[in-house]
Amino acid sequence: MLNEECSARASDATGRRILFLDDHDLAAQTGLSRVLHAASKHPANPVLAPEKPWEQEHTYVSSVLRDASTGRYRLWYCVLHEGGGSDPSARLPCYAESDDGVHWLRPSLGLVEYQGSKDNSILWQRHAEDLLACVVVHPSPPSDEYRYLGYAYDYGRSPAYLDKDGTLLAHSPDGIHWADDRDLNPVIWSWADVVYFLWDPLKRRFFGTVKNYLSLRGPTTGDAFLRRVFGFTESTDGIHWTQPLITLLPDEVDDAWADRHQGQFTQFYGMPVAVYEGVYIGFLQVFRMTGPAAANNDGYVHLELCTSRDGYHWTRVGDRTPILVRGAAGEFDHGGVYSTSAFLTMGDNLWLYYNGQPQQHAIGGPTRGGIAVWRRDGLVSLHADGDGEFVTVPLWTAGETLHVNANVAGSLAVEVLDEHGRIIPGYELARCTPVTGDTTDTRVCWGERSRLALVHRPISLRVRLSHGDIYSLWVA
Repeated sequence: MLNEECSARASDATGRRILFLDDHDLAAQTGLSRVLHAASKHPANPVLAPEKPWEQEHTYVSSVLRDASTGRYRLWYCVLHEGGGSDPSARLPCYAESDDGVHWLRPSLGLVEYQGSKDNSILWQRHAEDLLACVVVHPSPPSDEYRYLGYAYDYGRSPAYLDKDGTLLAHSPDGIHWADDRDLNPVIWSWADVVYFLWDPLKRRFFGTVKNYLSLRGPTTGDAFLRRVFGFTESTDGIHWTQPLITLLPDEVDDAWADRHQGQFTQFYGMPVAVYEGVYIGFLQVFRMTGPAAANNDGYVHLELCTSRDGYHWTRVGDRTPILVRGAAGEFDHGGVYSTSAFLTMGDNLWLYYNGQPQQHAIGGPTRGGIAVWRRDGLVSLHADGDGEFVTVPLWTAGETLHVNANVAGSLAVEVLDEHGRIIPGYELARCTPVTGDTTDTRVCWGERSRLALVHRPISLRVRLSHGDIYSLWVA
């Protein structure tokens, strides 16, 4: 008879991979360490740079989505022209397409006139401070006109949007032809100019992060620096948003590098969130202010990794080491790397689109788009220098075959336990065919037995690893 207590606390692993970003699916482990793997950078970087007349100093990646019907990749990006002032062409939301996510074609949309011609990929021209942040696909829109939701930020200084400081919404049936939601805007009042939104399939909601400022820890007791932070917000329809809630702040550890008496301190510039294999993943933009404090605008930005199971309570992963480092001096991303909400599975790899600037924040320099690359599930691994072992919590799963993603110099073996922690006959470690080498997908077998054939009951997995890394496991 099924152990009801075990069944009640079992983790549902149906349709998802077991990752090792946290201890959520681990009951015990020994001889293992959690290792953060910094991204490599795509050899074609920068993959987005000015090449058309309407693209001048800056080309920012906003969102990248794959069209399931065509297999093509769709890019929404924003062009910024320095010294634009009140000129509506100072910020231009634009569009491009690609077969591989690297080489982008700017179609002639014929929608907006620029320097006497509509032969361009400009989507709209609303006002001078229209910085397109991201595009989200509505899974069940109230009408086709709201299939695509576009979010931008305005400071409330443009004549067309005077005193409407906040996040602006536009909507579209196809991602190309857009209408302004002027009567609804701003959908989030005030806060600040770095915003990211997504559709959350786990809780069937829209979810986002919005930048703000908060006075926190100055050079002496009673003083405070005005620091960039961000809050989390959610919505049922992508239009009406909750008041953003700040739950993640720079702490003393974040300031350990800084001499606060010299105006140095850490800020959080923003954090796009992705949902991947049942986990919320945050790419935290850590802004190290080099001073002076009065200007509050100069320093360098790198990325760190955060994870959450609910979107509000976050864990800093990898002892706060960078998950994406800045480039070397002279490279397009030496001054700062700014994550986007575009986090895609590309075969055996994961890609994160990001924006890079060659100089520190106050100077910036021309912005270009790049791609950070990891192996599939490869943000974090469990690593064994010698012999290590872990046991999962009881798992509910509907599949029949066990798969692992690992890089093993020694060997990896698995045995299967029932809901009481007893070894299921035929699935012992001694019978398991060892997994060796570097593989992103290997089926685990026990002699000639490759199917679990265990249904309507939770199971646990004991994994023994010698000299190697395991990135994920799953039942298919």
